[in-house]
Amino acid sequence: SLDTGLLEEDLDAAVTADTYGINVGKVERPWDVQEVDKVLRAIEVKKGLEQGRLRLVLWIESALAVINAYSICTASQRIIAVAFGAEDYTVDTGIQRTEESSEVFLPRAMVAMAARAANVVPLDSVYANFRDEEGLRRDIRVGKSLGYKGKFAIHPAQVAPINEMFSPLPE
Repeated sequence: SLDTGLLEEDLDAAVTADTYGINVGKVERPWDVQEVDKVLRAIEVKKGLEQGRLRLVLWIESALAVINAYSICTASQRIIAVAFGAEDYTVDTGIQRTEESSEVFLPRAMVAMAARAANVVPLDSVYANFRDEEGLRRDIRVGKSLGYKGKFAIHPAQVAPINEMFSPLPE
């Protein structure tokens, strides 16, 4: 994230000729995205890479970020997806995280809606209880009902259920 003071160093280390995109955490305003874009442009020039080829997946993880979600999603042509970070959102807002996730329903819906309005892919938050496959499946169903097109995993055991539930039906 931008608040570490290591943005340029982190991006320079992450960008190679084989890098397709970068996850950027804790984006809160369009300016944050524009700063990342500016740094990536300089790195592309320095490393002789095609201008604008690196893509961004942005993490919306605070109350301010949720309010600014649409503006964030439209702040750069590099953006291909935006993800909602429920765990960090609840820390930011001082809300107790619960198994049923009702406390994040509204911001979760707002991020998916902003992403769809901006024509970027909405990716759902991790499901922290990696040992509860049925809970993960319930959470995926809710996320899909809000418009999410994919989900991050916190554990390798979650990959198969996520892939299964977000894959197109055979018909």
